[in-house]
Amino acid sequence: MARDKDVPAPAKAAKASMDVVWGIAAYAFCSASLLVINKVAVSAIPSASFVLICQFAASVAAVLALSALGMLEKVAVCSTLRLCALHHASLSTS
Repeated sequence: MARDKDVPAPAKAAKASMDVVWGIAAYAFCSASLLVINKVAVSAIPSASFVLICQFAASVAAVLALSALGMLEKVAVCSTLRLCALHHASLSTS
């Protein structure tokens, strides 16, 4: 396995570009699927608060699972959980 200093600069740039493309594609897929799932969930379950709590719990579980698998950095996990908690608090107080 090559170390970072052994990898040529063009290869590093190509990998960074692919990481960005992968991130954008994953975000778009998640966003589109959540729109559809939210529409179905809110239509099927009359309690929007229950749907919100389930989504919050699923988001936290996903972040913790990805962190345990080493796919997220610790700083990103802490920031994501804080943002989820703030978003949930702002929705429950409005």
